[in-house]
Amino acid sequence: MPCTGTTYQDLAGQDHCKTWYDCNQHQYETRTPSASRDRICASHKHCSATEYETVEGSYSSDRSCATLTRCSPGYKETLKPVHVFRRGSLLNRKCGQCDSGKFMPDTNHAKDACVMCPLGRAEDSKGSALCETCLPGTAQDTLGQTTCKACDEHEWQDTRGQATCKKCDYECARGLIHKGCGVDKAGSCQQCAAGHFKETKSATRSCDECPTGHVQPNKGEWMCNACEGGQFQDTKAQLTCKTCDYTCPTGEQHLGCGGSENGGCQQCTPGRHKEGANEKNDLQLCTDCAPGTFHPEHGASTCKSCISGRYQPSSKQTSCRDCLKIAATCKIGEYHSGCGSDKPGTCPECDAGTFKANAGAGSCSDCAAGRFQDTPGKGDCKDCVGPLFFQPLTGQKTCRTCNYKCPIGKEHTACGSANGGHCYKCQAGRAKNNAVGEKPGGADRCEACKPGNYQDKTGQGTCKACDGFNEWQPDAHATFCLKTRVCSKTEYETVAPTKSTNRVCASHATCNWSSQYETRPAGTHFDRICAPLTIGNPEKQWESRAAGKTFDRQFKTATLCKKGEIGRAHV
Repeated sequence: MPCTGTTYQDLAGQDHCKTWYDCNQHQYETRTPSASRDRICASHKHCSATEYETVEGSYSSDRSCATLTRCSPGYKETLKPVHVFRRGSLLNRKCGQCDSGKFMPDTNHAKDACVMCPLGRAEDSKGSALCETCLPGTAQDTLGQTTCKACDEHEWQDTRGQATCKKCDYECARGLIHKGCGVDKAGSCQQCAAGHFKETKSATRSCDECPTGHVQPNKGEWMCNACEGGQFQDTKAQLTCKTCDYTCPTGEQHLGCGGSENGGCQQCTPGRHKEGANEKNDLQLCTDCAPGTFHPEHGASTCKSCISGRYQPSSKQTSCRDCLKIAATCKIGEYHSGCGSDKPGTCPECDAGTFKANAGAGSCSDCAAGRFQDTPGKGDCKDCVGPLFFQPLTGQKTCRTCNYKCPIGKEHTACGSANGGHCYKCQAGRAKNNAVGEKPGGADRCEACKPGNYQDKTGQGTCKACDGFNEWQPDAHATFCLKTRVCSKTEYETVAPTKSTNRVCASHATCNWSSQYETRPAGTHFDRICAPLTIGNPEKQWESRAAGKTFDRQFKTATLCKKGEIGRAHV
């Protein structure tokens, strides 16, 4: 009898068939079975620690592996391979550029962190294998920097790649001062200019001016010379003395010329002045300084105007009044204006878009970005509150309305305060198929792909559907589809796959040929049906047809022998 179904016999003269071997989940078929030979299976290849899976193993084919990517100089590992038992890594390693301020000198590596630039070096570019050396005049004393720092004032550095700058040495002998130190130069000691001196050896960086009554015509001196009799010098840092001039203006009497004094005539008292010279016997009196002017000294030819921030409403005054005293009366939200000359000024309200938090002196300040003020005379600004309003500018009277409208495939970041936000691409596994503008959480947000769907790209309007036959995906937010189960030759499909559910298979039933026959053969989508063989009554029936694998045995009624007759079996 030949072997059938899932059985075979590879030896002659045997009284039974053997059952085919069935490959397990970690094996694949290398030889198909027949009635005279068994199925041969081999174990799926296991991807090593340096490989990742490129083709998934199936019942009829082996798993394929490829060598994992190794990162180049200037790059670090951004995605680690994740190893799965018996399969190896399902994803290849990904590499990304080192950030500025860092570097990676190694080749063919799997390091996930770049090295910070060392002291004396910096790098402002991404993806660098080496950091740039700091140039003369610069240094860097902190690790991982993008630029070198210029030497501060009173510092210098003439060597490349240094962590710190050198301090300037200003010490010079008397009559000399240090100049030219900075950037990449140490500088040198140079002579004091004429009209100047330096008395002692020190690190003083400037020469002293010759005081009034003294002069110095030479360079590099440590002292000044006093003016002799009949001379004076009323100005500092001079090379020569002046000759006394005893001519006096009208109303003045010349006295005390010498040293630092030219002498002078009797002067107008403080708060008064007199213009023009006196002619002989021409008496001209001093007059009072007018409101808005003053003079604190004797002998004024003209009165001084009150400087900014001061005023004087009265005449014959030696000083002006401080505007701050009037400003001190201003309330919160008011500023002082119009003070000067002979006017004390007033306290008007701050304009809309500005504020003044304190009473008294001070100016109004612009509202900061993210704030506004629509009413004059206020001590503070109001916040532009997200997610509806923002204001990127200073000194504004109103807020701007947030606009969340983004094109298909993009959603909007948060809006509020000083930030209006921006549109950015939907992540892989998400999509947005509208361009409306609502606040965050509305219909314009990217939505996760539903089970049975996926999206492997960013910035997409819709998700892609798994085909529901060869592919399925049970999870949301997916970036790929899974392969559906394939029923083996000894199985049939009990539940068809959908986009979100896998195919379910069951093993075919096996008929017992000694007591059963097959009424329906096994199919890919239905099971084999076996029925019991009919058992006849040997006293009354005889078998007219023997049973087969696909049909039942048949019986006919046996003939009854008459008295005196002998029965003979029907063949």
